[in-house]
Amino acid sequence: MKKEIESEAKVKDFYPMTNDYMFRAVLQKSQTALKGLIGAMLHIDADSITSLVINDTSMPGNAITEKEYRLDILVTINNFKVVNLEMQVENELNWSNRSLLYLCRKFDRVNKGEDYDDIMPVIHIGFLNFTLFRQHPEFNSTYMMTNIKDGFVYNDGFAIYVVELNNINLATPEDKLYNIDEWARLFKASREEVKKMMLSEDKGIHEAAVTLNTLNEDEMFKEKCRDREEYLKSIRTYKKVNNRLMDDINKLTEDNSRLTEDNTKLTEDITKLTEDNTKLAEDNTKLAEDNTNLTEKISQLMQIIKSNNIKF
Repeated sequence: MKKEIESEAKVKDFYPMTNDYMFRAVLQKSQTALKGLIGAMLHIDADSITSLVINDTSMPGNAITEKEYRLDILVTINNFKVVNLEMQVENELNWSNRSLLYLCRKFDRVNKGEDYDDIMPVIHIGFLNFTLFRQHPEFNSTYMMTNIKDGFVYNDGFAIYVVELNNINLATPEDKLYNIDEWARLFKASREEVKKMMLSEDKGIHEAAVTLNTLNEDEMFKEKCRDREEYLKSIRTYKKVNNRLMDDINKLTEDNSRLTEDNTKLTEDITKLTEDNTKLAEDNTKLAEDNTNLTEKISQLMQIIKSNNIKF
């Protein structure tokens, strides 16, 4: 199995931005690309972002396979708003809770003595390669706290954006106006498609495509991308094995429960049979006593007949 994974990794020569390691690297290396993507998502001119600070500029090294290492990008723009961007390819069935938890952690940034009005707005943007809610597929959606009666916004400084990369065909005219659909295509693009996007008139997409192409020519960097994919494969394999093991344990537990029920039923049947045998023994004893009494009475009657010389 390991040799098959290694063989597959060797022949792969291009990593798109759906590889979360590549996603972070491209946007971290090119502020033009990062500004362009944030501008598109927030529906603002990228040039209006005059200050952009990446709060964690470290790139993963040996820590790439550590469970707690996260490959999202946390950015403060114009010293006013915090934006957290994350690429998620695998559907682990926990995104709604997970993204909300991330958002709350970033929003809870008030130190003792600070004014609540000084809290920076926080936006979590998740790029998902799956449909978040099967009953409600959508390409680009925004979630925030609102009044359920009329949709009035409770607080616009606390929001979750979701872009479903597998639903680009559902992009609205507004999505297309801000080139969000083009960004989604870039994230999933092949080498040939990326080269075409390097000619884009959108500065952010152009810079992202150029950076993505350049990184895919760096063998040492691609080794990190391969490491990341192999790590994720091993996690998926572990989850599959663990799920099968849990299924076996659950089946064994169910079988054991049925066996316990059967044993209980058998014990009850044995108890009833014992009670029936006891009752039968008591009845037999009484019948024997009745037979003895009857025999004695017959004997007495015969003596009376004999003594009185009664003839029939």
